[in-house]
Amino acid sequence: MIRDRVPQTVDAALKWCKAKNKWVEHVYYHFVWFLVEKEARNCQVRSLMGLAKYSRGFNFDDTIDWYNLDKEEAEYWSSVKKWVNWFEQNTITVVETWKTKKLENKTDEQTKEYICSKLFKDLTPDWREKLYQHYDKFIFPNYL
Repeated sequence: MIRDRVPQTVDAALKWCKAKNKWVEHVYYHFVWFLVEKEARNCQVRSLMGLAKYSRGFNFDDTIDWYNLDKEEAEYWSSVKKWVNWFEQNTITVVETWKTKKLENKTDEQTKEYICSKLFKDLTPDWREKLYQHYDKFIFPNYL
């Protein structure tokens, strides 16, 4: 239920950090398991994922029980949060650039080179490659 309702960019960020299973378990253990009724659990998950009727959207901070974390866990989730924020802020730009290059009939290699050199320029070449492959696997197929 939690795993299937996470926003796409957050899902990609959690997979990038190899933290999705740990995050799902954290959300379930800290916010859902103690609710007895199925409808209450569903409502809680929808609310946490930003899908509730009066929700203000997804907020990663709302899914982490910051007050009950030790220092090591807080540092871990803080690091994951930075990646979630990065993916949320940059995915639209990356996807729109990718779509534009496809419309310009650029080859996959030309598109990849452009995105890596312009949008991932702050990363080392091997991390650019890894990040592009991650987008190619988890984000781009949803926009074909």
